[in-house]
Amino acid sequence: MSEYKACQKATVKVVNVEGDSICERRKDHMKSMVLKVRGMTCMHCKANVEQALMQMSGVKEAEVHLQKGEVSVTFDDAVVDLEEIREEIEEIGYEVEG
Repeated sequence: MSEYKACQKATVKVVNVEGDSICERRKDHMKSMVLKVRGMTCMHCKANVEQALMQMSGVKEAEVHLQKGEVSVTFDDAVVDLEEIREEIEEIGYEVEG
């Protein structure tokens, strides 16, 4: 599915076939992703993941949704890529699906 907006900013939404992640990409290199993450069970887990991601260069927003087992992250893909974000989450002890 894709969606385009007027003006100079274009937005494209991509949904992984397995539903593991949702990605929104804008023309300005900002990307918003929703990742499925296992092992987050409490507010301490939420704080750990959000803090680790927010300390990464290029990450603009990070929010954990405990009940859904998801992490929403907005980042500049010219500075940091999805693989680096996945690795950061896994380094602190959680499993990224997909």
